[in-house]
Order: sequence, then C-alpha cells, then structure tokens
Amino acid sequence: FGITSTSQMTKGMAASAIASYERILISGNSKFDRWLMDLDALSDEELEGMEMYFDRNPDLPDAECAHCHESPLMSTNDYFNNGLTEVDDLSNFPDGGFAVTTGNPLDSGKFRAPSLRNITLTAPYMHDGRFKTIKEVLEHYNSGGHPSPNKDPLVLPLGLNEQQIENLESFLHTLVDTSYLEKAYVTNPFN
Repeated sequence: FGITSTSQMTKGMAASAIASYERILISGNSKFDRWLMDLDALSDEELEGMEMYFDRNPDLPDAECAHCHESPLMSTNDYFNNGLTEVDDLSNFPDGGFAVTTGNPLDSGKFRAPSLRNITLTAPYMHDGRFKTIKEVLEHYNSGGHPSPNKDPLVLPLGLNEQQIENLESFLHTLVDTSYLEKAYVTNPFN
C-alpha cells in the first residue's frame, strides 16, 4: 500500500489485503473438478452424495444444498437464515447477522453462504463456530433447523438416513483441493 508504518494502516487497507489473500484460496483441482473433466472417478458413495447435493436423482431425497451453494464456487454469496437460532421475533436474534449491515429487520439472523470448496479444512462451522464437524452441520440441516419468522423455506426436515448423510459428507470431501497448500504464499503469507 506504500505505507511506511503500521500506524498508517486503515480498516480499508486491511480488508483489501484479506480479500486479496482469500481470493487465492479457491482452487480448481479437487476430485470433483477432475471428475467434471473426466480425469477422475467418484465412488458410488460420492456419486450418491453429489446426486442429493444437486438434486439429480428422483429416487433420492434432495439435500437442498445447491440452492445456497451452487457450482462452480459452491456458493451463491447470498445471505440466508438457515435456522441456527430459534426466535419468535426478528428483534430477538442474539446476532443480528446481515441486518447489522443493511438495517433491514428482515435480514436479521441471515449470514452469507460460504463456498464449500475446501470446507473440510475449515472447521469449526457456521458464523459462530458452533459445529465442530461436517456431520454436525449435515445433521442440523437434516433436522430442518430451528423456527424463526424469516428462516429460509428450503431449510426443512430432509429425511436423510445415516447412510445418505455419510454419502453427502463423502461428496463434500471431493470438493477439497490440497494442492494449493503446497504454495508457500498460501500457508504463510508473511514470507
């Protein structure tokens, strides 16, 4: 930024630096990406998980993932209330979510849907880190979440059995690309 001391650093500069760093973390060499290019195969479990993720098989339940986490980035970058907190009034959310930025009460309890690329490397999960594992996240969605006035209508009881949850988790592992971790500027951006 052309500054000579940390006292010259602004919030805008810090945000720009963080955003620039985060842009290099998305990669395109996961097992799923290689499968899309016919370079790799997915197991039966991973394929079934993918079919539920994208709702591609009428014989399997829709896991309702792709509405908020669509390909290729596995995110829409939109904000959703995914039923994390039970409230009866929009003003009762302990964390206002997107409403803090917009000032719109209808945005209370809404948070940006993150990319699911490399998701298994980024625990804990949700904006407040309440879930320690991917399985906990999937069980939350399978339950339909908690009621609130503006909960997204696609967050509903899914009826997935234990094997289907495991297959969905298997698919999420195919979104991981560890090759970028071999780059020193990613693992230690200060060098």
